[in-house]
Amino acid sequence: MPQRRFTPIPEGTKVRVRSRFEGTWAGGFEIAGLDDVLEDEAGAPGSGTPRYRVRRITDRRVLPIPFDPDEVVLHEHPGFDAQFWPGLPHFS
Repeated sequence: MPQRRFTPIPEGTKVRVRSRFEGTWAGGFEIAGLDDVLEDEAGAPGSGTPRYRVRRITDRRVLPIPFDPDEVVLHEHPGFDAQFWPGLPHFS
């Protein structure tokens, strides 16, 4: 299987994020930045996959935990259906 190429979502772009608690998609966020992950949460070497810093639009606060690329989708992605669409618009 060919590897997908990562294309970052630009800072300031409105997005939906996947709730880690319920697994549903929530709107009202934007990309605040991109972190390179060199290790996982336990301190072990990680995949180096970038993670998104996400800002809540209502109060402009950046959430404390970054999101993996598969936990973020473009807010206005055509054909987005939160119930059925897995959400990887930023990979090609």
